[in-house]
Amino acid sequence: MRTLMLLVGGLAVALIGSSAGAAPIINGDVPIGEYATVLHDVAGETYAGNLDIETFQFDASNAYYNVALTVTAPPLDKTGGVTSPMRQTEFWATFYDAAGTTPSYYVDVLMNAGGVLAFNLVDMATGSLVPLAAGDYSVSAANGLEFRIDKAKMPLLAATPYVWAQLDNRGAAPDDQISGAVPEPATLALLATGMVAALIARRRRK
Repeated sequence: MRTLMLLVGGLAVALIGSSAGAAPIINGDVPIGEYATVLHDVAGETYAGNLDIETFQFDASNAYYNVALTVTAPPLDKTGGVTSPMRQTEFWATFYDAAGTTPSYYVDVLMNAGGVLAFNLVDMATGSLVPLAAGDYSVSAANGLEFRIDKAKMPLLAATPYVWAQLDNRGAAPDDQISGAVPEPATLALLATGMVAALIARRRRK
């Protein structure tokens, strides 16, 4: 019983993630448990491994919204792969309301062999670029892609947004997408608690 509780307790900690602790480190490396919410992409796709999305991860620290993308075969290929005519990789994500119907913000990251070429945030309500100063955001691409944006720059972002994101090799091959609702960490904790209760009840029946 003690072992079971320890295992499920560890699961709960992994699910709740960093929203209860330190904010993610934006360095292009995405260790397990660094982000509060993890959306997993469909397995078994035919995209190249280092352009095949594995997860989209999201976390809200005190001052920033933090986002990470991982691929099935890191490091992330910033050049778009061997068939890319522009030798670039582009990632973009549109954030919607919780129902997934009204877009609020669009984020675009353009990369090449030298690193990140451009980072843009668009307010979808006005269709205009949100001005970003050096301290308003941070971005890094290595094994995966990570960025953070000052919450003050995205005041209309829903507490539990729906996200639609894409990794694009800039025109020569199929793109990879991922989408889903971003639940609150509290909801994840409740799910973990339910799993604990279910496992305990199952063990008692045996």
